[in-house]
Amino acid sequence: MSAHRFEPPPELRPLIARVDAVARESGMSVYAVGGTVRDILLGRRLRDLDVAVSGDALSFARRLASSLDAHFVELDDENGVARIVLPHADAPLHHIDVAALRGTLEDDLRRRDFTIDAMAAPLTGGELLDPMRGADDLSAGGVRMTSAAAFEADPLRLLRGARVACELRFEVEPETAHEVRRRAADLRASAAERQRDELAHMLALPDAHGGLRLLDRLGLLDVLLPELATGRGVSQPPDYHAFDVFEHNMRAVEAMDLILDGADPARAWIPDTVWGAFRGREEELRAYLGEELSEGRRRAALLKLASLLHDAGKPATRTVDADGRIRFFGHADAGARTARAVMRRLRFSAREVEFVGVLVEQHLRPVQLAQVGQAPSKRALYRFARALGDALPAVL
Repeated sequence: MSAHRFEPPPELRPLIARVDAVARESGMSVYAVGGTVRDILLGRRLRDLDVAVSGDALSFARRLASSLDAHFVELDDENGVARIVLPHADAPLHHIDVAALRGTLEDDLRRRDFTIDAMAAPLTGGELLDPMRGADDLSAGGVRMTSAAAFEADPLRLLRGARVACELRFEVEPETAHEVRRRAADLRASAAERQRDELAHMLALPDAHGGLRLLDRLGLLDVLLPELATGRGVSQPPDYHAFDVFEHNMRAVEAMDLILDGADPARAWIPDTVWGAFRGREEELRAYLGEELSEGRRRAALLKLASLLHDAGKPATRTVDADGRIRFFGHADAGARTARAVMRRLRFSAREVEFVGVLVEQHLRPVQLAQVGQAPSKRALYRFARALGDALPAVL
């Protein structure tokens, strides 16, 4: 147990009071759980609220949605999980997730994945219930499994743990890391859509490259994106490249992290050495990068995914001339086919598949518009812009 106390931030108290009132009218107890407790203890801004109730969670969520003039979404009828989407632009949160307690509150917490998400407290504030000593791991900056059985119950947790560590800039505790590596292949048993969501969330973080490196160290990257693994050890022309294809793709994401300066497009910056032509159009560019293409996934994160996959076609197209010169004829087209196949497998939307596919397919085109030392013609620029459409800034 823990002597820590949970106090909701002032800006959420009016909303929390309404949630608590509906719970009392329903004869239920309502608790803040999981990521909500963790993020409030860390002083992080909340985007949603996770609550658990002692009773029929779906009927409670319907009443709460009606009280808040919000939209009710049933997520899991069997386990009693629902989402309430708050409709107002000035609402302090985007949504509230409601779940039914499985057994007692302590039983429910012990079934969760990581100790830092296995804490709860009365929603209106009070003493923290922390049977797995998650507050200690929170202070130490560590992601620790509640038990190895957590991964058996849901293999996606293998991926989620790495994403949480990257998001919080925490370390995965050694015993947990060992268990993840041992079970990495089990990730294939999780739904493709859920894998997609975790990957997209990681790519939206300021240090997506660091997250991908963590996935690689944990043995998860080759399971999630086996198309990248084919680039390991595939050498490139030494006059132009210092790394093999795999490392080159990874470093492209690192460079994109630096160029975008984080996941929030409002903080995006474009160095003069890269896009001096956009001087004076920064707000337009931020809006472009921040546009949602599907289900909250923004162009900025998909741009990083295109960077990761941009040379995925090289291993299959590598040739060596009689004089030892290494070439990759047609690798952009081959890479685009691979990128589209990856994204379809992970259930990205058709719009996202096409956006990333075009970026990979056309990533060489800007340097092929004219001979070295010459400016491209207006006709070449016109054709380039017409072919790329709204992908043009991202390709550049």
